Amino acid sequence: MFSCGWRQTYIDRRMVIFVLCILVKMANEIDRGPTDSDDYNLHDENEQLLETVVRYSSLATRKKPETLLLFGLSGSGKTSIVNTIFNELTGIPESALQAGSGSTQSKTLDFKWYVNCGILQENIIDSDLQSKIGAIIGNLPNIIDCAGKGNVNDEQTKEILRHTLTGRIPPGTSIAALEELQNKKGVGCLNVVLPPCNPEWAVTKIIFVQSAADSIPEQLLDMLHDVLSEHDDRLQTKFKASLFTVITKHDLVKEAGRDLYGSDQDATITAEDFQDKKDKLATALGIKNNVGDNCIPWASYSDTVRMPSPKVQNSVLKLLRQIQCPKPVEHTGVPLPRITLLQSWRLNLNAFFTTSSCRTYVLIFVICTLVAAFLWLIAKVHESPNTSSIVNHATGEQINSTGTQ
Repeated sequence: MFSCGWRQTYIDRRMVIFVLCILVKMANEIDRGPTDSDDYNLHDENEQLLETVVRYSSLATRKKPETLLLFGLSGSGKTSIVNTIFNELTGIPESALQAGSGSTQSKTLDFKWYVNCGILQENIIDSDLQSKIGAIIGNLPNIIDCAGKGNVNDEQTKEILRHTLTGRIPPGTSIAALEELQNKKGVGCLNVVLPPCNPEWAVTKIIFVQSAADSIPEQLLDMLHDVLSEHDDRLQTKFKASLFTVITKHDLVKEAGRDLYGSDQDATITAEDFQDKKDKLATALGIKNNVGDNCIPWASYSDTVRMPSPKVQNSVLKLLRQIQCPKPVEHTGVPLPRITLLQSWRLNLNAFFTTSSCRTYVLIFVICTLVAAFLWLIAKVHESPNTSSIVNHATGEQINSTGTQ
């Protein structure tokens, strides 16, 4: 009896120790960063993504590189995106491009152009990337990194955005100079001073850059939506650019208590808040139905996120895959002829007479005319002339009713 009780107590203690060990292991899994197994799985996925990017970039149907416009608030991380893409596709640990890191961010003041992501054959130092990326350098996208804007929706910014999308603003143009010219000469002056549209500069893809640490700039999004919704005089959409979004500073997000990037910086954003911001941004940009592919979480290399990082590489390759992915060929049909001056007049008249306010004015005018005519008739009926006259046909002289000539 004593032996059985002692054995039962021993088993109970072992069970308690076993359960405690499991709980400690689970806590360690939650607190620590990405595991080697996670990195291994990402490594396999990244290899497949790289092969897909190379295959899409090598298609015979690709006639010229895509042109990307990085658009967003100042300080949202646009230049860091360029640097991180350069890092991953060349294998260079530190980018030669000027970039802000940590709390100090560089500010782009002009239109910076990076042909083929700013990569040259001699820049690629990784042997594996030399054979894969080196073969498709000419088909890698061109990137326009323009000066960030505030949360505004004004005609000056709209004018600059329109000319950027159509390829009228040359690389290296100063944004401050354009805005100063607009302030002096008024909105519309850029249409006179800028060169004609250059197809090589025309934007094919827009990447809206949003920081996970900032609130969503609703006015800036409204302005972008207004410009992309404009039509020409043939009733066709002016701008054909596709829209994507990148949410930067994803390294500040804790998902299930795990640091995704092995960052030295403390996470300050919950996964729920990040997902809520992602959904709102996708809805505002009209990409809600395909948010998984067209909304990329992003962390750029900095003082807190160091290279190499399989997670950062995964984000870079996913973005490039979406950019390089071929689209179905759309049949645009025969565009409508341009509206002539006579048609424009007819349309204006039709619009004038069909509006509710115009109908009210016309009704008032008709009523006033009828009243005036009625009053004029009454005045004619009650008119009683003081004298009447007859004409002497023999002499041609006029004789009034009193008989005098």
